[in-house]
Amino acid sequence: TVAARLRTEEERQNYLAGNEIDWVDQVMRDRASIANYDASFSGASERVNYYASGSVAREEGILKNDQFERYTFNSKVDGKLTDWLSLGLNVNYSYRDYSGVNASLEDARVASPLANYDLDSPDDYVTFLTNEGYMPHPLGQTKATNEDIRNNLFFVANAKVEVPFVEGLTYDFNYSNTFYYRKNNTFWPVSIENGNTNNGRAERRPEETRQWIFNNILSYNRTFGDHDINSTLLYSREKYFGQSYILRVEGFENPLLGFNNLNMGTVVTVVPPGDSDPARAWEEQGVSYMARLNYQYKRRYMITGTVRRDGFSGFGPDSKFVTLPSVSLGWVVSEEPFWKEGSSIYTKLRLSYGQNGNQGIGRYSSFAQMGTEYYVYDSNTSISLFPNRIGNPSLRWEKTSSVNLGVDFGFWNNRLAGSVDGYLAKTSDVLVKRKLPGSAGYADIWSNIGALDNKGLDIELRSENIRTTDLNWKTNVVFSINRNKISKLYGGENDVDVGNEWFVGEPISALYDYEMLGGLWTEDDLYAGRTYTGWYPGQYKYADLNGDNRIDPQNDRKIVGYADPNYRFSIGNTLTWKNFSLYFLLNSIQGGNGYYLRDNYTVVNVNSRSDDVLRMNQSAVRPYWTPDNGVDNATGVYNSAAVTSRIFESRSFVRIQDVSLTYTFGNDLLQRMGRINNLQIFLSGKNVYTWTKWSGWDPEIASANANYPAMRNVSLGLRLGL
Repeated sequence: TVAARLRTEEERQNYLAGNEIDWVDQVMRDRASIANYDASFSGASERVNYYASGSVAREEGILKNDQFERYTFNSKVDGKLTDWLSLGLNVNYSYRDYSGVNASLEDARVASPLANYDLDSPDDYVTFLTNEGYMPHPLGQTKATNEDIRNNLFFVANAKVEVPFVEGLTYDFNYSNTFYYRKNNTFWPVSIENGNTNNGRAERRPEETRQWIFNNILSYNRTFGDHDINSTLLYSREKYFGQSYILRVEGFENPLLGFNNLNMGTVVTVVPPGDSDPARAWEEQGVSYMARLNYQYKRRYMITGTVRRDGFSGFGPDSKFVTLPSVSLGWVVSEEPFWKEGSSIYTKLRLSYGQNGNQGIGRYSSFAQMGTEYYVYDSNTSISLFPNRIGNPSLRWEKTSSVNLGVDFGFWNNRLAGSVDGYLAKTSDVLVKRKLPGSAGYADIWSNIGALDNKGLDIELRSENIRTTDLNWKTNVVFSINRNKISKLYGGENDVDVGNEWFVGEPISALYDYEMLGGLWTEDDLYAGRTYTGWYPGQYKYADLNGDNRIDPQNDRKIVGYADPNYRFSIGNTLTWKNFSLYFLLNSIQGGNGYYLRDNYTVVNVNSRSDDVLRMNQSAVRPYWTPDNGVDNATGVYNSAAVTSRIFESRSFVRIQDVSLTYTFGNDLLQRMGRINNLQIFLSGKNVYTWTKWSGWDPEIASANANYPAMRNVSLGLRLGL
């Protein structure tokens, strides 16, 4: 019977009583509201322009207890003091409130539908399901008290000098500064995970950062007959620094005030060893130099040359700087005399070569780092230091060299227009966190190893299909395709990194796993000797690649697919009829595979046995495999197979991404309404519908652990201009 196959007495009793919970439904709201209010005003005089705006946003997430509130203010003033000197100031402030801990969709996906734990009943912590000590309640974290406030102040000051004694010469200076402060306090009561181990837990996590950037730009722009010259010199510096810490208090004598009365706690810790976000102060700096020269002849022939030199403090002492050149050529063929005079066809050819740099490492990745650990000696607790990460003083910039060939075109006075771009790119000195053998004493090290080749094609088409007095229809189509492969890894021609699924000659998105043959082993297979050693009926069939009658990770895995899509495309359409405007956008990915934890989940019971439980929020009466129920798509409940694999699915989808209908009131009505110069009402939707076979939340992300679905939004709004 079904009851006999269930894992715990609780599940059996709830099944017999007909008690079953859809936990995904429990953690989600039926609907979530979003409200946005924006207001702005602007003005100008002969020498001064000003603008100011403010907004308020209140949003609910699709998960319970997920909400967000934001207030912003922006102001901008530009003034021309003299004929040659202009000054400007832009100030932006935002206040964001993320308070509250939302329900866990990830926990809901794997929670037993037959668990009987009532979230609101116990005063003390109770295991969500007996024998599953590591399975938290999907709604448990909503009982935590959380205050998460983020303040951001940003301002930019700029000055522009048009040098009076040199025509075409200008100097621009701009300075920006960003101040960020976050207050993040949380209290977990004893009745939920995190708070159950020591009579409640409170944490204070303040964080403050600051970033300043200044740019000096010298430009020279002149036209001499058929010759146009545009040249630029840039010097830029930036600094980003901040500090944060975690203060953790446990063992509350009285938990009523939570994080507002830490004196009630008996155990105080500043960042326990092993935390991924330790107490720290930090800074990083960058500097850039750039020279660019652009020359045009008769607006027909173009050439641009650029040289950048960038520096980043996070690299090794001898490799902080990189020089990045680029050059581009352009030819407007349709401006040539041999082109048909009066032709409505426009054609421009483009060719470019350039290098880009990537500094995608942590600010201290080139340094060895120390860790901390507690130890007890003579009844006293002390902190010891130990090296926990090896440094690499030779870390340097990752560089990508690329060649691009493109054409811009337009027919019938741009009724049909677009561009086609093809590119080849080679990335060298790829920044990789390389895994180290256990004997090294360290888990990994940042290194410059490997090379990656990319090639692709991007196409954009714009058309005006109908153009009449009352009706207009425009279409925009974007198509892209990319192919990549690892051309070098750790120095050898045939290197592999199985842990990261990297193979020389293969795309970086290769999926390396067991090959599933389809279906499950049956009792007939067992009796006929067709099963592998240690395998039983009700388990998935995998290919025995080396024919030794057993499945093992060393000999029976292969590349079974690729995560990258074959191609992407989107189609946008705008139809305007009189005062109505309709816009809709289709977005699509075709090809590529991903995996989603939909069929099994490892649960450790009190006997330390790991069972791959076919649960994932499936009904308790799902037809699992049994000797009497020979299904081929749902393994047995107790499925402790010798090996397990990911179950891959196609990421292909077509989605109605955006739809909006707008009505614009005519001038005749606005004139009768007085000061109103623009009035629109609109109805819009996002993520309206998706056609896909992907069983996870979002095929575009296609992550095994994606814990938030793409929400379908419907908005009704009003735009008013005075």
